[in-house]
Amino acid sequence: MTNFQTMAQVKAANKAIGHHWFERSTMRFFNSVIESGLLRGRFFITSERRELDFPKRYTVRRAQADGSIETVGTFQGYSDIELARIAVHIAQPQVTRGAL
Repeated sequence: MTNFQTMAQVKAANKAIGHHWFERSTMRFFNSVIESGLLRGRFFITSERRELDFPKRYTVRRAQADGSIETVGTFQGYSDIELARIAVHIAQPQVTRGAL
């Protein structure tokens, strides 16, 4: 499996397949912020909140080789970014059938 070197590569791959995951309007709609750089060549962490006065919750994301983005584990599954970082370090590089 090929790893990405930068988040810019992930964003370009996502756009190349016609997805809108990183577009400003999409990120704003979900109150989503990219909270990390690229981790382990495939992972990154986002934060989301229902409303701007709600606390941030963190989600681990995995960029697939084709540029699609998957959630690893549970959406908003972490209340602390350090817990999300730990999850990245134990996450599998590729989802196996039925793993999520």
